[in-house]
Amino acid sequence: MRFIRNGVIPVFSTIVFAFFGLLLTGLPGYNIVTTLDGQPIAGAPTPAQVDAMISQGERMDSHVDFYGIVLPGEPLFWMIGIILVAAFIGYKLGSAFKIPAAA
Repeated sequence: MRFIRNGVIPVFSTIVFAFFGLLLTGLPGYNIVTTLDGQPIAGAPTPAQVDAMISQGERMDSHVDFYGIVLPGEPLFWMIGIILVAAFIGYKLGSAFKIPAAA
């Protein structure tokens, strides 16, 4: 019984919450916005547009728009961070069921 409460429950809880974090990044309000010199571009730019932007010296960037809140930085790092934070919360909640070792 101790193995289940000290090992299985925290690991299972971590996996479930990491999956919830992955689902959170798939919600309709989680959008990756591509910008051209700070102005959002509708849709993905074509290769011809990218070549034209590079030749004109314009800067392409992207950020995450999470239900109207602009999150600065790389979108991949936000996705990984959300999943890791959700997994950590799951581990902490699963660890609440641990039984201390008998002396």
